[in-house]
Amino acid sequence: MSTITTVLAILVALEHQYIMFLETIATGSKSTSRVFGLSIDQLKSKTIATLLKNQGVYNGLIAILLLVAVWQQDLLWTRLLLGYVILVALYGSLTSKPSIILKRGGHLVSLRGLPNGEFASRMHMPFWKRVLFNLAGMKYDRMATRNQQHYHFIFVHEDGEGLQKVSRLFAEKRIPASVDDVFGLDNVNQALKKVASGGSKGKTILKINS
Repeated sequence: MSTITTVLAILVALEHQYIMFLETIATGSKSTSRVFGLSIDQLKSKTIATLLKNQGVYNGLIAILLLVAVWQQDLLWTRLLLGYVILVALYGSLTSKPSIILKRGGHLVSLRGLPNGEFASRMHMPFWKRVLFNLAGMKYDRMATRNQQHYHFIFVHEDGEGLQKVSRLFAEKRIPASVDDVFGLDNVNQALKKVASGGSKGKTILKINS
């Protein structure tokens, strides 16, 4: 087994051990909050804590299997495990639904699109994940470049804190909201049908007269 493969496998195993530590032992810590982008209050939730601990067991098992494969110099299993880790990372990035807001000559902001290399660097991810996310977000990076823009992937949580950050970003960068159509309250069913049909090029607004 080559030195590069051995080093890469050990680095991936060590990273998974660190993630396991954050998820199962230091679940409510500031480090876990920073790495996963969750607030301390969210981490105290029994449901989230249980999910993280279960995920930690998985990450720990992957780390152990990788280290055993390296120790046994088993190239096949090392490649299979590394390939599995890469496929899981790509699947997670490709199964999110894009929601893009455009402003020519400014910033391209995605709330639920694909993460890119800039996002991975901002989240202090390891080198190999930066490479993967750079490939996953390449389509949007190119789209932004063609329109003289910068592409940003933002991970938003339901606690409202993420939405506040998005609001500040929109205000600071002066990014206008894209409106596709406006309906009155008496046309609410028509508005719902439009949203359900998809293909909108912006927000569908329901206007309520006071």
